[in-house]
Amino acid sequence: METATKPSISTYKNIKLDKSSLYELESLDEIVFLTNFFHQLQLVLGSKFDDYIFYLYARSFSDILPESLEIKSSKRKVLIFLSNENYEKIDPRFPGDYYAIFKCYFPFDKFKEKVFPFPLGYVKKTVHQEVKDISKRNITVFFAGNLNENRIPLYKALSGSYVPAKFYQFYLKVLKRKPQFANIIKRDFRYKFPSSYLLFTNGFKKGLNAVEYSNKLYDSQIVLCPKGFHVSETFRHYEAMRAGCVIISEKLPDIYLYRNSPIIQVSNWQEGLEFANKLLADPELLKSYHEKVLHWWKNVCNEHSTALHVSNILNSLEKNN
Repeated sequence: METATKPSISTYKNIKLDKSSLYELESLDEIVFLTNFFHQLQLVLGSKFDDYIFYLYARSFSDILPESLEIKSSKRKVLIFLSNENYEKIDPRFPGDYYAIFKCYFPFDKFKEKVFPFPLGYVKKTVHQEVKDISKRNITVFFAGNLNENRIPLYKALSGSYVPAKFYQFYLKVLKRKPQFANIIKRDFRYKFPSSYLLFTNGFKKGLNAVEYSNKLYDSQIVLCPKGFHVSETFRHYEAMRAGCVIISEKLPDIYLYRNSPIIQVSNWQEGLEFANKLLADPELLKSYHEKVLHWWKNVCNEHSTALHVSNILNSLEKNN
């Protein structure tokens, strides 16, 4: 089930942007996913939807707690914790008097009975298109993105470089900033696989625009999903799932969103590239993964499935209270 974008979240009286958020509501990368999610959640919960007040808290790597933590309400407070990729610890003041917290970048199925994982969704400017049969796609293997320190292992696997990772770390921290050295390393690896698109950009959001990225994504058979700046979960995983691409990724958290999923999780990128070759040599295996990915998106990760999951948790908490 694919949802169309619904009216703005601001039209809901019981959905608020927490005032401690670093980002404005409409500037959130995941605002379209969230809008569709809340529309589905309202349909799933029915009249119970109005029993809750939902706070969206979007702040990256900060010790500042959400203001809503201290707000008293006659409704059940639910926090949707976005943006923060630091899941090494949960502040002891959480979950406070929140009825439940749903957090992106969260590696546990639950914490203290009240904190649960929430999917990242997709970036708002990406364009959903008709999903093509995997055999009719023109790009075999796709990756386009910034070369950051976490992506050095993928870079080295694609380049076949024996240069130590420390050189590339030095390049990214020092040499890249100097104009005369900015382009001393190879960035285009389209030769690695026939009809592939494998390109490292020279900075964050300096490559394909959202429409170009979407067009290539929906025309790709296999998508490589390396880590972002901090953790293995990225928007790219969800965007590729929505497009029905076969996904090769580094290890992901052992949570319901990825456990037993058709995302191919590898220990290193040499293994990942070998698996890509295996898939391209076996059209039936490639098609099987493609179909499983679409099924996983529809039944686990899209807005409707997320609404069902959140509703089940809220109803379960109600029964146990």
